[in-house]
Amino acid sequence: MTPDMLPFGTQIAFVCNQPRQFSMWCAGEDVDSFNPEVTSMATAKEVIQTAKTLVENITVDDAHLEQVKRIALGKNMDMELVGTSYLNDFLVPNLYFHLTTAYNILRLNGVDIGKKDFMINLAPQVQLIKAP
Repeated sequence: MTPDMLPFGTQIAFVCNQPRQFSMWCAGEDVDSFNPEVTSMATAKEVIQTAKTLVENITVDDAHLEQVKRIALGKNMDMELVGTSYLNDFLVPNLYFHLTTAYNILRLNGVDIGKKDFMINLAPQVQLIKAP
C-alpha cells in the first residue's frame, strides 16, 4: 500500500457512500456519509447491507436528475452538477475507484480473487459454447 491509500474498511465505507448519498439526495434528505472507521467484517457487512437497502428503496422520477446537486469536496471546496452528471461523472467513477482499491488491497494481502470475482455480476450472462 502507498502512504496515502486508506485502509480496506475505509474503502468499503467510501464504496457504500456513493449509493447512500445518491439515495438520500433522491429522497430530499441531507446527505451524510458512513463512518470511515470500518474495522471489522461485521461492521463492513452492516454498512453494505444498509447501502443496499437504501438503494432498493429509491423512488424518484427522471425529472429529479435534471436538478442541480452540490457536492462538498472538503478543504473548503465544492462543485455543482446537474443530477445526470452527478450520477455519471461523479458517483459511478467514485464507486468504481474505491471498489477497485478495496479489491487491490485484498489481492495485495493474498486473497485469492481475480477478474471473475470483480465482474461476478456478469455470471448470469455467461454461456457455454458447444463444440461443433
